[in-house]
Amino acid sequence: MTCSASSTCSPIVNRGSYSDDVTSVNDREFPDREFIAIAPAGTGDHWGFPVTDGRCQDEVWFHFHDAGNPELETADFLEFIARHGLRS
Repeated sequence: MTCSASSTCSPIVNRGSYSDDVTSVNDREFPDREFIAIAPAGTGDHWGFPVTDGRCQDEVWFHFHDAGNPELETADFLEFIARHGLRS
């Protein structure tokens, strides 16, 4: 979703040589849709929701891009926003 010609409102934006929105990141990284990325960690890793039976769970998990199992980050999205989105 683009807010104006010069800014993007997508939660996932890579400020490197190209920009990614939520759809393109999930199409590329999680095509099976067992995980829906909502925010980048800046290292190729993502925070997002696990998907069970086609439905996003309430928990936010941290998904490592290179190895390891995803780890539970917060019990729900509001807690995730309070922990990561409201930092000053």
